[in-house]
Amino acid sequence: MPVKVELLEDGLFVSMICWGVLSRQETGWAHETVREHVVAANAIGILVDVRDTEITSTPAYSAEIVENFIFALERSLPIAFLPPLGWSEAHFERVWSLVPELDIWVEVFKAREAALDWLRIATEPSDRTPQSDRKKAAH
Repeated sequence: MPVKVELLEDGLFVSMICWGVLSRQETGWAHETVREHVVAANAIGILVDVRDTEITSTPAYSAEIVENFIFALERSLPIAFLPPLGWSEAHFERVWSLVPELDIWVEVFKAREAALDWLRIATEPSDRTPQSDRKKAAH
């Protein structure tokens, strides 16, 4: 299965790394496994690294995956997102335009270490207030 879910930083964060082509079943399994890890470890942030997934979906399907992931979490947590390397700017913008009603706190990154640095800062006690913030900044 082209998905790896694990705890990082002594369980503070859950990491989901995906590569290749994922079926709907594999995607659903990954979402549920992330949720289970969040609950079991009482994690306070999520790193989603899908840079190496194949670009086989439309923006509408990508938005559906984002929605399903957020609904599976059943809570609002900061999410550091490393999108597929093949997403064009138009694809990226279209995906986020299709999920405007979601209350999510997401930052977008190109590098894993920058994403983890942001999660460390975003989850400091004074910053744990969820925000609706979708940024396409390439950190």
